[in-house]
Amino acid sequence: PIFVTGCLFIAAVLVVRFITLSQLGLVDPSEGRYAVAAKDMVETQNWITPSTRQNGVLVPFLAKPPLYIWLSALSMQYFGESEFAVRLPSFISGVVTCLALGFTACIIFGAEIATLAVLGLLASVLFFYISGTCIVDSLLTCCNTVAVMCFPLIANRHLAPKYHKL
Repeated sequence: PIFVTGCLFIAAVLVVRFITLSQLGLVDPSEGRYAVAAKDMVETQNWITPSTRQNGVLVPFLAKPPLYIWLSALSMQYFGESEFAVRLPSFISGVVTCLALGFTACIIFGAEIATLAVLGLLASVLFFYISGTCIVDSLLTCCNTVAVMCFPLIANRHLAPKYHKL
């Protein structure tokens, strides 16, 4: 019962987070910076160097790695200029983080522990927040989680040999 109830609760939390992606305007100053950089990337079609406007002039925006800005720009290109579009990469990163944690915990500890681990992650207010804001932290969390979760899978490959034939 914990597994089924937990999965339903996880799905409900993710649906709520997805629905709320466009409910608020861009709140944090960083959200505005990344959104403008993505918008300028789409407008100028310069997909190599992120840029932003300072006093009406485009200048390179090299403060952070460009992957998040590229993903936001792709999202803006397909879904239009909106809060939803620039926040979608964060949401997808959050979902992938949950999947990586759940998959790894399920292989090593079983389905019930995996469900509790993902519920614990979703209970974190900061994780819930960054999974729906236009900041690079969600993508960084996702990449770090996937990298860290690969280690126990490789170190304990005898626990689940069918997953290591790739």
